[in-house]
Amino acid sequence: TERARETVKRFVQLARRDVYKDQPFFGSALPFMTYTGDPTQTGSGGEEPRLRAEISQRPMTRGALAMRVLTSGLVGSQIIFSGRRQPVLDGRFPIFGQVTAGLEVLGQLTASDRIIRVELLSQR
Repeated sequence: TERARETVKRFVQLARRDVYKDQPFFGSALPFMTYTGDPTQTGSGGEEPRLRAEISQRPMTRGALAMRVLTSGLVGSQIIFSGRRQPVLDGRFPIFGQVTAGLEVLGQLTASDRIIRVELLSQR
């Protein structure tokens, strides 16, 4: 996350504003990935203003949490959960988190599932 400071800051701001609350999981292509976080539910990328993507060199592993990068090279509010190791996606997304518990749930998500809330455990 040291290399994705603005991405982390952006996610925290959006979470504090409840942007992710009650958001459906869409674009699910598990075990490949699933994404959520576009309040318009159009796949257009979500919240403005958008930020330049801080591309991570971390590998896209199972459970990686990343911001979706739009064709413009910017990020909005959409987040991606990786369902498996994906070398083809290495170096293409700002990876800023890792699912550490409940990985088995990733493979069970459907379009009818929603985020209940995002809980920030640290106030830093």
